[in-house]
Amino acid sequence: MFVFQSLLTFLLTTLVFYVIKFRWSRRRLYELAAKLPGDNGVPLLGILHKLAIAKREDYMDIVLSYIRNDTPITRVWLGPFLVVATKAPEVMHAVFNSPQCYDKPSIFYGSLFFTEGLIPLSGKTHERHRKIFNKAFTPKRLQELYGIIKDRAEVCVKKLEPRVNQEEFDVYYYIGACSLESFGAANLNFHDDLYGHEMLPYADAGFAIGMKRIQQPWLNNEFIFRNSKISKEFDYMMVLVQEYVSKVVNYNNQLTIETNGANKVDKVIDLLLDPKHDFTDQEILDEMIVFALTSFDSTAKTLSSGLLMLAMHQDIQQKLINEIDSICGTEKELTFDNDFLQRFTYLDLIVKETIRLFPAGPIVARETSDEIDICGYKIPKKTIMVMSIFAMQRDPKYWGDDAHLYRPERFENLENPQAYLPFTGGKRMCIGYRYAMIVMKTFLINFFRNYKIDTTLKYEDLKLEMSLVLTILNRYMISIKKR
Repeated sequence: MFVFQSLLTFLLTTLVFYVIKFRWSRRRLYELAAKLPGDNGVPLLGILHKLAIAKREDYMDIVLSYIRNDTPITRVWLGPFLVVATKAPEVMHAVFNSPQCYDKPSIFYGSLFFTEGLIPLSGKTHERHRKIFNKAFTPKRLQELYGIIKDRAEVCVKKLEPRVNQEEFDVYYYIGACSLESFGAANLNFHDDLYGHEMLPYADAGFAIGMKRIQQPWLNNEFIFRNSKISKEFDYMMVLVQEYVSKVVNYNNQLTIETNGANKVDKVIDLLLDPKHDFTDQEILDEMIVFALTSFDSTAKTLSSGLLMLAMHQDIQQKLINEIDSICGTEKELTFDNDFLQRFTYLDLIVKETIRLFPAGPIVARETSDEIDICGYKIPKKTIMVMSIFAMQRDPKYWGDDAHLYRPERFENLENPQAYLPFTGGKRMCIGYRYAMIVMKTFLINFFRNYKIDTTLKYEDLKLEMSLVLTILNRYMISIKKR
């Protein structure tokens, strides 16, 4: 008994010592945190327990409930991590423009399965990758891609013909296949028929798995993860994705040999495989996954959300059709380029309003590398800055009492442009935003030259999931008719 009591006393003393040491080493963080408005939550856990057990459809509401209206920032705790949340545009712009807020918190982005890709990368490594890939999206390069994007949009329109006058269906996987094929043809020198491909639903689930690991940090432990229900789904998804990536890389390596390198024109795949950029095999794999999944998931879900909104708002849909008909007329062959797309002013409003209500990245996070002053508050080093673009872009303070409604005309006279961030992370962080806009606008023009759409879903009944990419849990259900 004496031995047991001595051991217990030693363990408790050691634990108390390390707790005191831990808190003492973070005394400056606690000192500054106490001066910030917010909620400490449950001792030791903060609000971690609420997020860990939240259902998919409730996660968004829980997070947003901690972002207050009476202050530009709100303090919360995720276990030992200090989080400062905001929906204020002045705070977001300050964060995105600060060199002290360039890092990405590992508690969030370290949970992803492509840690060597642009999305989770931080600091100088991210800056290096970003500068390299910017070469693939210059105005000159984009001008060369219009024809390819138009061709893939036309293919998708034809693939949809069997759905005419049929029951409602989830249009997302058609749009996803179109987006991924467009990116493959435009930037990977590669084309594969992806309509109905089993990779699509698994790729769709990929971000959900990453979000699950963020919600439940213990899933980042390899042993626990390997014994979880989502492990097998994750493994099979990775097999499918890696097969696709291997096909692309092998095809391009062979193409380089056959053409003696004459095919290289700063496409994404050219930049990845260029020896002078010295990408590791893991970086090549992870960047391929990032570009494939973002072109498939981010662009496709934004575009699918736009179609669903137009199906719900018949008057807006008809106004878009009228604009398309007035510009395109009865011409069967049209030349798509930047000047041509700029003529579609109402289409531009529709895309912007869709991105406002359904931003691909509803919440983004950065970590402070040093103390920083923001809006009169001193934010400690190693603070996680959580910015809800979703909440900001639906806030009546910036968008009026009808902020929750779908009204493209509001962009004819935008009163608070600072409250609109169509690219997560600010312009400095944006890769491929203009490319995505070309894909979306080109598809919508080709689609509505052929079809009209409807849906039985109601706007007020939509349930959203705050995953890494905003997802409508009701799915993107529409019915189509020939015009």
